[in-house]
Amino acid sequence: MSQTERVLYLLNTLNNGKTFQVHKTAEKFEVTSRTIKRDIEYLRDRLDINLHCTCGASSVYSISEKERISLQKKQADQSLLLLSLIKSIMNNHFLFPFDSHQIRDSLNLPLSDNIMELTGHISYEMSEEKVIDPNLFHDLMESINESHQIRIKYRNLKGLTQTRMIEPSHLRNSDGQWYLFAWCHFREELRVFHVSRIIRWSCTDMSFEKEMKSDELAISLNSSFGIMLNKKNCQTVFLRFTGKAISLVKGKIWHEEQSVEVTEEKVDISFPVESYEEILRVVLSYHVEAEVLGPPEFRKIWQYKIQEMAGKFI
Repeated sequence: MSQTERVLYLLNTLNNGKTFQVHKTAEKFEVTSRTIKRDIEYLRDRLDINLHCTCGASSVYSISEKERISLQKKQADQSLLLLSLIKSIMNNHFLFPFDSHQIRDSLNLPLSDNIMELTGHISYEMSEEKVIDPNLFHDLMESINESHQIRIKYRNLKGLTQTRMIEPSHLRNSDGQWYLFAWCHFREELRVFHVSRIIRWSCTDMSFEKEMKSDELAISLNSSFGIMLNKKNCQTVFLRFTGKAISLVKGKIWHEEQSVEVTEEKVDISFPVESYEEILRVVLSYHVEAEVLGPPEFRKIWQYKIQEMAGKFI
């Protein structure tokens, strides 16, 4: 079992007022005592749980009644936030044909019917949303599960329509936009497709030819700004935020390789992107309090877009 499953087991044990021993827990999960001790350190350091340990050959771990009540409150609050997030997603997407009580029960969330009413006082706002066709979603998941290629008719940024044979690997929703991460036979490389630009598609019986390694996929997913990054074509963008935007972007992580310089007057941020399209929308959303510093090509695109809007509306 994974560490998550072991930690949840330990949490539930403590939450129910029970104790546990390292060697018995290790036997239950068929791991070493050293592994369980690392889980205990995780509870202490990462989850800030004050564990008590009796000395002796068979150390027994427990928490105080006060700590147990505090833990229950934390779990209830976290569950409330989780359910509120799910409800907000349900209001904006079609893929959740369940009511909140069904979700609570299926996830075994510690929320009573009275506490459930609080979800009506919590909401999450998604900045922009595009719905994915349920049939396309089903076929993409089936393609991944069966390792069968899928043929798509795709419209690129220039409005041109192309037919591609792809091997889907990962579907990501970033800031309300759906992106498909897949091996493209035409490009012979990993590519990212805007799901909203897939006009038509058809399933095939042809098996995947490219074995997607999990670490390769993870690297690409982790080194992304919304749209997954293609290392071959990436450019580093340089942005400056001033005024009220400083407090909004300070501490915001857009990319694991970003560089940030903060002063009282400005925040300068730089990070690599494959396409200027998405980051341009972000910069424009901050109006006069965001500036593109580079590269020169991107700054010209930004300036042209501003002039285009001014010419149209002023």
